[in-house]
Amino acid sequence: MPTYLAPDWVAAWADAVRAAGPQLLEAAGGEELSLTVEVVDDDGTEPVRYHLQLADGRVDAGPGPARPTRLTFRQDRTTAARVARGELNAQQAFLAGGLEVHGDVRLLVRCQEVFRALDHALEPVRAATVWP
Repeated sequence: MPTYLAPDWVAAWADAVRAAGPQLLEAAGGEELSLTVEVVDDDGTEPVRYHLQLADGRVDAGPGPARPTRLTFRQDRTTAARVARGELNAQQAFLAGGLEVHGDVRLLVRCQEVFRALDHALEPVRAATVWP
């Protein structure tokens, strides 16, 4: 069972994203998305970064930032865990001030169906995760 934000969790997250690739690409409707998720701690340690990219009919996901990154979600560990557990969606976290969005925010509107499909695809990871 992967521990949230540990390398094995990021690998499981990426595997689930790649497995859902056809559904994510269909939901994107041709829109290209390059998203980096950054999870920061108050202790000054390096943020945990992982990414999702939909471009040219391909899906890429894994550790580190998207290259190039068109959209970044930056959040503290508590907010990130609540979003990953499905307790909050990104919009709720943003409105509550726990999620900063940087880059092309219009992608959020254009890719809403992608985020819905992604949420569904990540259900098995969510169920298998050891949460803080």
